[in-house]
Amino acid sequence: MKRTGGSTANAGQILTTYLADKLDRPVVGLTHQALAELLAEKGVSAELVERVEVLLDSSTVGRFAPDAGNQDLAQDLLQELDILINALERAL
Repeated sequence: MKRTGGSTANAGQILTTYLADKLDRPVVGLTHQALAELLAEKGVSAELVERVEVLLDSSTVGRFAPDAGNQDLAQDLLQELDILINALERAL
């Protein structure tokens, strides 16, 4: 059985796990607004908060999109995840 979207879904899982660890609270199930407010309270810039939201949206859409198994798309998302986590490390 072929799994599609594994890498794109993994990007979202990695980011939510990272944020939960850094914020010391679960973030799965939070609305975008609640997550944005939580990050802002921790001093994260609005631009960085937006990048978090975009990556989470992209990983969710990637799980269900017809080209979810596209390796280039998955690689791009994972590369952005790496850049984003580095930026969050400096901000949090």
